Amino acid sequence: MSQSMCDLLSKLFIPAHVDESERLVRFLLSPLHFKNGKLRSNAFNPTKGTPEVSVTRLDYSTENKCKRLAKKVAKKASSTKNPKEFKGFGLITKGIAKICGAKDVVRDPICGNPAHAELLLPGTKENAAISARLQYVQDQLVSKTKVYLDPHPNLRKWDGDSLTY
Repeated sequence: MSQSMCDLLSKLFIPAHVDESERLVRFLLSPLHFKNGKLRSNAFNPTKGTPEVSVTRLDYSTENKCKRLAKKVAKKASSTKNPKEFKGFGLITKGIAKICGAKDVVRDPICGNPAHAELLLPGTKENAAISARLQYVQDQLVSKTKVYLDPHPNLRKWDGDSLTY
């Protein structure tokens, strides 16, 4: 599907405004986002050079679609020296993200994931002047994130508990 077709479908069916109660899914990879079985703050690291953390608006997607996308992300992020695998989902709402200190959640559809959005955090990892504030927000997000581990990561379909907050 072309990028313009993806954009059109997204604009037709997914509202631009991200509601406070919307469920936002963060794809969690292992071993990257976990240490000793606990979610690490780097699960909410912004994309290099930006204040943006990719999330998916679950109210406009499905658990199965999210799992397929997460497995693609894990495969793309892996290398032979540094393999990564899909581990599960982190679930928050826009309201919780803002309470934790996120500036906003904005719609950012991408081809293959029209429900994609960006969680805007207060700065980038590269900006030392605000890294303490960013770390605080990441720690708050981790403490409020409901983690759903995948009981069968090799299956294509989500077979875990329903993602509710």
